[in-house]
Amino acid sequence: MPMEFNTTIVPPKTKDEVKLLPLFKDVLNIENVGVTDSFFELGGHSIKAVELSRRIEKEFAVRVSLKDIMKEQDVENIAKIIKTKNKKVFKPLLKAAEECLDE
Repeated sequence: MPMEFNTTIVPPKTKDEVKLLPLFKDVLNIENVGVTDSFFELGGHSIKAVELSRRIEKEFAVRVSLKDIMKEQDVENIAKIIKTKNKKVFKPLLKAAEECLDE
C-alpha cells in the first residue's frame, strides 16, 4: 500500500518560513513542500538533517540542532525555533548597544 502524503501544500506565512522553505526543498531535492510537511516523511534522514542544520546556520546565523530538527520536523516549527534563538542572540546585543548610547 503506497504511503499517503498531505496533498495540501501550506504556504509560508512568516519571513523565516519564506527563507527556510527553499532550504528544505534543496536538501530534500523536491519542489512540492509546505510548511507543515514533515522533513522525514518527505525523505529526510539524519545525514540530510545535518545538511539542513548546516544550511540553517549559514542562512540565519543561528544553530538549530539535529535534535531540534528531529523533534520539530517541519518548516513552521523549525522557523519558531529560529525566531526564539534570534531573540536570545539579539536582546543582549540591543541592551549593550543601548548602554553604549546612554554613556
